[in-house]
Amino acid sequence: WTGFGDKTLWSWLELLASISIPLVIAIGGFWFTENQNTNREAFEKRREDEQRNFEDQRTQDAALQRYFDQMAPFLTTSEPSDKERALATARTLAVLEELDEERRGRVLQFLYGSGLIAKGSPMVSLSGANLSGVSIYEGDLYETDLAGAVLSNANLSGTDLSGANLAGTRLDYAILLSANLRGADLT
Repeated sequence: WTGFGDKTLWSWLELLASISIPLVIAIGGFWFTENQNTNREAFEKRREDEQRNFEDQRTQDAALQRYFDQMAPFLTTSEPSDKERALATARTLAVLEELDEERRGRVLQFLYGSGLIAKGSPMVSLSGANLSGVSIYEGDLYETDLAGAVLSNANLSGTDLSGANLAGTRLDYAILLSANLRGADLT
């Protein structure tokens, strides 16, 4: 009395086909939507990461520029007082903690180039300074006072460190390939 008894195999297949097409379309639509959502979320996460990285880079650049501006008066001081030395050291140690490895390397090169870490009577003490991971490949740090600095994982390959004061400096995992250490204090 339901009418199902007189159906042929082809009739059943037609019925299944007519039911399966919308089902396949619905499943495909669901899969496509989920895939789009996943892609959109991944895109948004990448965009947020890039934005965060950009902001971090900008913050570090601003900190580095501020540091250079603050250190400018010390470049013309012929006989710095103990207070001036302490202030220059404090500013240097503080900014090194804020910066990434590349910018720490720039600070180190600035200090060397300006004579603020010259061996004998340095304006800035780098004792305890975080210089880990800096890369001064084939650079010049001749007769600098790096006593007590942390140069872990630094790449100083080919760098002239002759006559440098490296007493108490942490050099674990530092790369010193072809570095000139002639006359350097390594105690």
